[in-house]
This record gives sequence, structure tokens and C-alpha cells, in this order.
Amino acid sequence: MKKYSFLLFIILMINSIIINGQIIDTLLNNGGYTLHFSIIPGKGMPILFETGFRDNTTIWNGIVQPIADITGAPIITYDRQGFGKSTTDPKCKGIEDEIYGLEVALTKLGYTNDIMLVSHSEGGFYSTVFTNRNLERVKGIVFIDASLVSLFTDEMLEKMNLSPSDLEMVKTMKKQPSLPTSIPIIDITSEQNVMRDNRWKICHDAFVSESPNRKSIFAYKTSHYIFVDNSRLVIDAVVSLYSDIQNLKEKSRILEKAISYELTLDNDDYRKLIEFQHSYNDLNAWGKSLLQNNDMIKALEVMKLNVLFYPENADAYNSLGEAYLKTGNIELAATNYKKSLELNPDNQNTKKILDQITAIVEVPDSILSSYVGEYELNGVPVSITKENDKLIIHFNNTQSAAYFTSNIDFFIVEYRDEFKFTKDSDGKVIGFIFLGMKAMKVK
Repeated sequence: MKKYSFLLFIILMINSIIINGQIIDTLLNNGGYTLHFSIIPGKGMPILFETGFRDNTTIWNGIVQPIADITGAPIITYDRQGFGKSTTDPKCKGIEDEIYGLEVALTKLGYTNDIMLVSHSEGGFYSTVFTNRNLERVKGIVFIDASLVSLFTDEMLEKMNLSPSDLEMVKTMKKQPSLPTSIPIIDITSEQNVMRDNRWKICHDAFVSESPNRKSIFAYKTSHYIFVDNSRLVIDAVVSLYSDIQNLKEKSRILEKAISYELTLDNDDYRKLIEFQHSYNDLNAWGKSLLQNNDMIKALEVMKLNVLFYPENADAYNSLGEAYLKTGNIELAATNYKKSLELNPDNQNTKKILDQITAIVEVPDSILSSYVGEYELNGVPVSITKENDKLIIHFNNTQSAAYFTSNIDFFIVEYRDEFKFTKDSDGKVIGFIFLGMKAMKVK
């Protein structure tokens, strides 16, 4: 017996690393493959985090420790099969098999009772399947810009050109029951996704309206990674829902710790704000915001000021180059990109945009005019106009000059991947392709 106990101890020591006495990092053998878990030990009901597409446990680093400190709960993050440090189960056929594997792993780790879920992006699908398989266990969910199956209409699926595995996942999700209305859910959506795609807002509004147990939070000025841009908002949402699930005594304890945490951060945030003002990041964010709102003249002035204040910052020249390219000034764009590359020769994105600028060709006016019109890309309207011998792409609340590298291929400053116009057998423009997605010309 002692021999086996010692062997088990050695195995755990090899597979687990305790960092600062708190975070347990472990590779769990799960029957033919390994799942990587990063766990902050605690007491009471655990909180399980589901990442978005292709992300791993490190994405949560900015929020899990504060949540653990305030709630005292065990915090469980893990890499899904094939990502991070986890390997792939050769027998796995899809999302339902993945969730079964997760359940097996949680049981091995000793987490078999009530649980709360936090899900980002595609993780919303995984939490939905997990919840439907564990209706009595899941006591609450926080969705962070989560994928909802209602976003994927049959019409959209025809246009999206998804990979076979992604398409199979969506089809599986369409067969899943709706989440029970009895489970309390906080649904946080980013301003970026809501503003860029109205369907995102419509679907999430409809989801929240299905139950009084669901609350909606709109995260202002955030990207899809809300918990990175506004960590306090997400921390507060998770802590709030977790405390609501507890008994009165435990809820009072958690909220008292949350208030103490907020008071400490209020003072720290003010210090950071003073340090941030007029920094490179402050000016860059201001300039980007002006570009987003198509205030080109002011945006250029702010980007120039950033270069003046921070002449050794390669990214400042990159941003100024983007601003010039967005406004159609190829020569000054190239000059600033080259300066950026001198300061940071390893920046592959800068090298790529310089290669694209070098490859720019002139396209006959008659061809440019044939591209003018209204398009639809996955339900998102795209308008193409012609101004001063240039095509202007109005897409995702932005407008940018199009630069052609052939008569049908072009790029805009916001995206390094090229667009490609498509034509029918008669040579008539019928749409374009971007990132494997097909846009159709509708007018």
C-alpha cells in the first residue's frame, strides 16, 4: 500500500506544478489523451471557465486571481482538446464527445457537485452542451460575447464556407435544447460586435428576453475580448452572480470582500489614469478612435503628434502609416512603415503591408466602376463607392480606400488578408471572397 501511495505521489508531482502556493498546473491523463488544467484551489462551488476559439488557459490570467480572492471558490480553467497543452482524443467525433471527456476529467479531479460556468465566444457552445447534460449541477452562467446558435441561420451557413468540423459543431448546436430559463445568466456583449453586426445584438437581446433570470450588460468601448479591455466589469459580473447563488451569510461575506477590492482598485485606477494620459497608448487609442469615426484630418494630426512625442516607438510610425494608407496617401504610408521597420525589423505585419504596398497596381477605371455597389457578407452590409479614382469600402462602420494587387484582388488597411472579387461566366461581378467567406452583390 505504501508503495502505491508513494507512486501516486510521484505521478502527481510530475504532472502538477504549484505556482506561488496557489495555482495548480496539471496535465491529466484522460484515457488516451491529456487535458491541461490550471486550477486555483478554494472552497465551495467551483467556477469553470470555457475559452473561445483557439484560446488557452492563459487568456484568463487577468481575472481569475481576483475572482478567487473575492469568492474563495475553486477556479478551474483548462485547454480544450488540441489547444494549449492539451492533446486530442483520436476517438472524439465532436463537441458532445469533448464535453463527455471534460466531465470525466472533472470527476477525476473531484469536482462532481454544483458548478458555475463562465464562457467566452465559442465557449458559449461548450457551456450550453455541458449545461444540457448537467441540468441539476449548473447553478449559473456568465456569457462573455458568447456564440449563440441563433446567429447561424441556414442562409448564413451557405455563405460562410465553414470547415467541416465547424459546420458539424453548428449542426449539433442546432439540435441542442434551449438553455433552461430557470438558470440565472449574465450575458455581456461587446460594443465592437454589437456595433459591427446588428444580428449579434438582435440574437443576444432575444436570448436575454426569454427569461427574467437573464440579465444583459453592454460593455462600452470594448473588443470581443471584454475581459481584457474591461476586466473589472467581468470580475464584478462573475462575483455578483456567484454571490447571488450562495446563502445569505456567504453572500454577505463575498460582497464585503468585493467592496474592499473595489476600493483598493479605485485608487489604483486613478494612478494608472494619470500615468496613461498623453502616453503613446493614450494618443494611439485617440487616433484610432478618430479613424474609426472617419475623422481623418484630426486622426492624422494625433498620429503625427504621437510620432513627435515618441520618435523611437516603432508602433507610432506603424499607426501613422495606417492613417496615411487609410486616407489614400501611399507614399507617406510607405515612408512611415519603413521607419517602423527600421526600429523593429522583426515585425512581420509591417513587412507584409510593405510587400502589399509594393505590389499595388493601377486598375482601369471601367473595371473599378464595375465593382461599385451594395454587397452582403454574412448578413453584414458592405457598400463600395468610387471617389477620386479610388474605391472606398464601407464595412463594419469604417470606410477605407481599396488598394489593388491585381484586377480582382485588393486589400484595405484594417485587414492584412486580401479580398477577391468574383464574376460569373459572362464576366459580371457577383460578389467577393474574404477570409473564405462569400459576399454577394445585392445591388
